[in-house]
Amino acid sequence: MNNRLSASPRARWVRAAASLWCAAGLIMALVGAPAFAAPTSRNVLVLISNSDVLPGLANFNEALVTALRADYGPGVELSNEFLGLDESRPAGYGDDLAAFLRKKYAGTRIDAILAVRGPALEFLLKHRDQFLPGVPIVHAWIGKQELGRQALPRDVVGVPIELQPEKTIELALRLHPRARRVVVITGTSSFDLAWETLLRRAFKPLEARVEFEYWAGLPMPEILDRVRRMPADSIIYLPGLRQDGTGQQLVPQEAATEIVSISPAPVYGNASNFREVGTMGGYIASIEEMAKQSAQLLSRLLHGEGPEALAPAAVVPNAYILNMHQLRRFGFEESAIPPDAILRYRQPTLWEAYRWQIVLVVVLLLTQAALIAALLVQLRVRRQAQSELHESEQRMSLVAVATSLGMWVQDIPGQTFWANAQQRELLGIGASEAYDFQRFLAAVHADDRSAVQEAIGRALESGGEFEVRYRVPLANGAVRWLASRGQVEVDARGRTVSMRGVTADVTANNEAELSAQQHRNELAHLSRVAMLGQLSGSLAHELNQPLTAILSNAQAALRFLKADTADLDEIREILVDIVADDQRAGDVIRRLRALFERGEAKQEPLDLNELIREILRLLHSDLVSRNISIATEFEAGLPTIHGDRVQLQQLLLNLTLNACEAMADTPAVERRLVFRTESNDQHEVVVRVADRGKGIAPDQLERIFEPFVSSKELGMGLGLAICRSIVAAHGGRLWATRNADLGATLSFMLPVHNTASLSMQQPTRDGGATLPALMEGN
Repeated sequence: MNNRLSASPRARWVRAAASLWCAAGLIMALVGAPAFAAPTSRNVLVLISNSDVLPGLANFNEALVTALRADYGPGVELSNEFLGLDESRPAGYGDDLAAFLRKKYAGTRIDAILAVRGPALEFLLKHRDQFLPGVPIVHAWIGKQELGRQALPRDVVGVPIELQPEKTIELALRLHPRARRVVVITGTSSFDLAWETLLRRAFKPLEARVEFEYWAGLPMPEILDRVRRMPADSIIYLPGLRQDGTGQQLVPQEAATEIVSISPAPVYGNASNFREVGTMGGYIASIEEMAKQSAQLLSRLLHGEGPEALAPAAVVPNAYILNMHQLRRFGFEESAIPPDAILRYRQPTLWEAYRWQIVLVVVLLLTQAALIAALLVQLRVRRQAQSELHESEQRMSLVAVATSLGMWVQDIPGQTFWANAQQRELLGIGASEAYDFQRFLAAVHADDRSAVQEAIGRALESGGEFEVRYRVPLANGAVRWLASRGQVEVDARGRTVSMRGVTADVTANNEAELSAQQHRNELAHLSRVAMLGQLSGSLAHELNQPLTAILSNAQAALRFLKADTADLDEIREILVDIVADDQRAGDVIRRLRALFERGEAKQEPLDLNELIREILRLLHSDLVSRNISIATEFEAGLPTIHGDRVQLQQLLLNLTLNACEAMADTPAVERRLVFRTESNDQHEVVVRVADRGKGIAPDQLERIFEPFVSSKELGMGLGLAICRSIVAAHGGRLWATRNADLGATLSFMLPVHNTASLSMQQPTRDGGATLPALMEGN
């Protein structure tokens, strides 16, 4: 097994290299299994017919290891034995070899045997029981014709190869249509002689198409000389030389390489393990496919399947496997090759060889182009933005000059101010004076500075906007009203960086608002005075009762005084009653005077429940005369609101009298007026006044609040408009709804706290502030 027959130095070098390949494959199988896989490790004995590791066998072994690890895993150990059965051996060599293997593997469990080539299988069939009885066998690289000559036991399986050299010649004739002869070169070994017999039989049908010439048993130098002088219209078929006519042992692939290197004609063969300088190829079985089929069978055996259940494929499929290097040597392009051919040693295109480098270069170029384009676009955008900014600044400057609008910017970290000329002029700050926040505050009226500081301070804390009105004293003693609106700007980390805004002179607007407010106040006062006529009967009754009581008590006191002995205690009680009745009449007069006199609005905390009770006491006689019953549904502990007592009394009087008039045509027994109060989660107080009158048409629910819209024959249409204005001035809302059965309900909502901001207050002529106009928006 370790014998080496004589060969050239180059042959020995090739064998050594091939041995290294085989050893590398064995190491991969052994080392590939980690320590933890040892308990499940399987052992496969590979018996190879040859005495040498030929390049084809090295390729087979490498492909076998790769396929077996893919199918079974890393826990497989391969042991290769080269039997040397391809050479002449003395009698008894097989028995000696079996004894050697029995001794060598006596302590090793072998799970399967792989027989590579026919002689190895013949040896196992004859001697297996002597050293590894019962171990299943997988055969590989054996022709179908060779297997057909012997009966195989049931535990011997494998996938044979089918030799079809005639299809290789048919392919060669298609590729070389001008070829006139085919030269078949064989040697003198039993292997060579068997191939010669097979080829003569296979090529017999093709002799009508082309001339066949057989060079059998020639010395290697003569073969090379003939090949060198061979005409180009020839084809050489080389099955693999093992021994020349002089008996010299040859390495088939080395012999093929030497012949191909000097041949002017294409050389075809039956092996797929050629190198770049090897044969053209042929219709053959791939070594990789043979190894793959064998690995699949071994894997199934190692997983515990019986040989009888494997049912291997009938044959390893052949394919057109061609050497692209040799095809191009003879001027063939890929387009002339059969589409189903497998091309080996194909020279990669520039794209295939340097795909990623090309992609990287293209990406870099595109990136560079994109960066340049982006820079150009950015430069253009920047120039355009600068131009637009310049134009915008010019337009803003023109607008500021045309509208006398002041503009200012404050840099918070740097504590620097910028203000345009209009801003300085509005504040009375000279162009040469330093402008900062303290100078700005100094220009503001002393009574307004704290309010301005608070508004700006809240904006700085919240990072939002502010709007404030304030006065600026002028040198001539007059006052200029200004309105400033600003925006605080913050950076990405929430830090305040700047504040910018505008200032406008609103003195003229304030004068117009004051004049309009006076007119609206007078209109509201006239409306209250107009109600005096409606309340005259009720007021007369309210005053008549205490006056009548005073008169009766005074007359009684006079009678007591005329008596000879006056009862002073009785007279004292009479005088107390007179004082009480006088105070009662005085209260009625004071309430009327407070309701109907002129004056500025005054905000104070008010209890709406008590305010409704006061109105009901004032209207008591009128309600009785109208046969209207009153019901109150007051929420206990109702929150107080901030508002003007007189204005809210006018609101309640208007709503009550309107409800009474709406029930004029309602039967007396059904006239009922309900007052409800409640609070909600939005810090609001809601008052509802529900009547049982004729109701309100759906399309009139909003129109009744418009000025000069009235359903009364002689009404002016200002009452409900004034009511809505009063509610709006208190930060609330007034609306009307239809009752489900009869009549309508008018409701208004007022906030519990006064939320009117400084910016929403209206100035007075002396610089104070009042509630917004009663009829704002009407």
